[in-house]
Amino acid sequence: MKHIIVLILFSVLFSCGSVNNKSGDVKSEIPPFVTKIKKLSKIQKLDNWNEEYWHEGILFLVDGLKLADNKDDVSNRVFVYISESELSIYNYIKKGNENRGKNYNDYKVDVELKETRNGSCYVESIKARKNESYYKELNNYYKYNGSIYVVSYRAQVKHYDLYLDEAVIMMRSFEIIKTE
Repeated sequence: MKHIIVLILFSVLFSCGSVNNKSGDVKSEIPPFVTKIKKLSKIQKLDNWNEEYWHEGILFLVDGLKLADNKDDVSNRVFVYISESELSIYNYIKKGNENRGKNYNDYKVDVELKETRNGSCYVESIKARKNESYYKELNNYYKYNGSIYVVSYRAQVKHYDLYLDEAVIMMRSFEIIKTE
């Protein structure tokens, strides 16, 4: 009887160890698009923000928020992604606004050009409404070596100013790693 109990305990311990190892392996996998983004650019993540991966980009969420909790409304976030595009930034933004018109009931866009350490940056400010929710976005667009780099902050209007300063710190820290 003692042998059977020892075998059962050993089996339980062995199976628990296997589950832990598998979950550790899954967490350590980094999608290829994240490796590419981190090779071509860098951004300072603030301590109270979490990093997740979403739609071919790196998503930074205010501490306590998780993508899984709110997949339909990814607001209060900073999002970094790289899009390989033959389009000029102006036409890229124009195409994005055409798509935005399909997804929002109403929106207003302002665009201005600024010079930064990464070169020219188109800064897009958006106010939008989807159903009964109102959003603000701040998007920075850079072009380098045939790719468009997008760094964006999006939040519901009621939360926008609450996280804006932190989002701007992260957005200003964004740097394209220029290769020769």
